[in-house]
Amino acid sequence: MNTPPEPNGTANPTPCTTEEDFKTRTIMHERFKSTLQAVRDALAHPGDDAIILLVGPTGAGKSRLLERLKYDLFVFHKEQMRLDPGFIPAILAEARKPESAGPFNWRELYQRILHETKEPLIDNKLAPERAQDLRDKRGYLRMRHASTATDLRFAVEQCLRHRHVQTLLIDEAHSLTAVPRAPKLLDQMDNIKSLANLTNVTHVLAATYEGLALIQLSDQLCRRITVIEFPRYIVMREKQEEIEYFQDALFTFQQILPLKEPP
Repeated sequence: MNTPPEPNGTANPTPCTTEEDFKTRTIMHERFKSTLQAVRDALAHPGDDAIILLVGPTGAGKSRLLERLKYDLFVFHKEQMRLDPGFIPAILAEARKPESAGPFNWRELYQRILHETKEPLIDNKLAPERAQDLRDKRGYLRMRHASTATDLRFAVEQCLRHRHVQTLLIDEAHSLTAVPRAPKLLDQMDNIKSLANLTNVTHVLAATYEGLALIQLSDQLCRRITVIEFPRYIVMREKQEEIEYFQDALFTFQQILPLKEPP
């Protein structure tokens, strides 16, 4: 698998030539760096359940942080990837919120994880027990089938194991809170916990503050899961040094605006 491109953001940034280019730029400001380092430290020493919950407001940069983290993990394991082309150090997938008022769709998330690994025949996966039930006496499948969430869950487990994945990054994890009743929130986290434990893969979940609901119903989860906040800069409570970091980030964006004469 090819190493993903490095996120933008340098000391001497190159001016953008188009609006599309400008929208892809990331500035490595101090709040971003400190939060990224906190996640790296947590990955080096994950909690008992090997789950890290990164929370912050919409637009703080959580998605870009996950992209940067994935890039760093690919770079760190570059030599191992060269020796073993099947090795994938990290997978980044998005947990999309249901379009209707229905519950969160685990089947779709499993499909996205498998798609990120370029797993073949995703729609034809079968868990061993179900495959046995669908076969006739000669061993042939008796009917056409569609992969269920259980089938795809088994496929994800096998993929994470055989590709030796070390970190699974899930963006928009607050979508997991889309359940009909509060007790179901514990089921959502139990599903994540079992996947982490069975595969020995550390999970990093990035969510808005809504994602805290996933652990607030259980004192055990609050103690065992590492929670890292990625907050916004707030002028009224920040030190002068922090305000200057924010101003520097704005000035860098100003320098790379796709305009002939920056304001």
